[in-house]
Amino acid sequence: MRRKGFTLIELLVVIAIIATLIGLLLPAVQKVREAANRMRCANQLKQFGLALHNHHDAHNTLPFGGTLFTGLGIDAFQSGFVELLPFIEEQNLAQQYDRSQPWNHPNNQGVIRVERPIFFCPSHRKQGHFFYRNLRIASTDYAFNAGMDNLSHGIVEAHVVPFRGLFMISSQTVGLTFSEVTDGLSQTFAMGEVAGNSPRFTAREAPTETIEQGWALPVVDLPQRGTIIAVTANLSYEGWPTPSTLRSIRPEPLNSRYLTSSLDQETSAGDTVSGFRSVHPNGANFLFADGSVQFIRQNIAQSTYQALSTSAGGEVLGE
Repeated sequence: MRRKGFTLIELLVVIAIIATLIGLLLPAVQKVREAANRMRCANQLKQFGLALHNHHDAHNTLPFGGTLFTGLGIDAFQSGFVELLPFIEEQNLAQQYDRSQPWNHPNNQGVIRVERPIFFCPSHRKQGHFFYRNLRIASTDYAFNAGMDNLSHGIVEAHVVPFRGLFMISSQTVGLTFSEVTDGLSQTFAMGEVAGNSPRFTAREAPTETIEQGWALPVVDLPQRGTIIAVTANLSYEGWPTPSTLRSIRPEPLNSRYLTSSLDQETSAGDTVSGFRSVHPNGANFLFADGSVQFIRQNIAQSTYQALSTSAGGEVLGE
């Protein structure tokens, strides 16, 4: 007796059931994968936090954000990430880097192109680089917090204290001490995510161009670039080189679709810095000055977001 096989209708029903099950399981798998990647991202920021605290223990200060001894972006000298290399188990890179020369000196061109996993958010990518003034630059998905201090200039007094973050780009070759963070270490961002070269976030002035930044590139003077610092707002002033009157505050919301380019315009009124952004759904990981990491949701009140970014602003959170 011949065994009865599946009819076409039965086969189609089985296929439909399998497809439905896959459709139900796939989002769950993706959520689990994203949760794991977000945790790995947070752990990498914790490594940076430990590095910052070890640097402070060793030198009695935090590293600087970036050094620039003039008002010209082309004169940028060094990224603060270079100071952290020995504290993130990158002693070999630190030894190869010639700190007596600018970041783009021939002695350093082999180092600044080196891509390391700790600089990349696992939810976003495993590696990345770009070219800037004909030099290959290794990318980063993390940046130092500059608060609302979007100025890139060597004159320290040009950086208005209430708007400063934990880091800035100036002629100072040492950073803040923890005692200077009067807003509290647990209430001040140290670093955050800046997902580079992501089509989710493009330049406001050129919507087809993504924003990218490198761990060794301190200041940029070409558009559609980020830098080693990020801000929660861009300010413009009257007066130069020392700002006198605040002219405007342009918020840089977390995960804004359109980003401001980090661009040194050589005037206090013109400098701009990109905001923080992440490919994690609904927010981004931030490292606080006390070494903790928190996931900040993108619907955070802008006033609270800006208050968390300043180190001595005196704001009352939640007001």
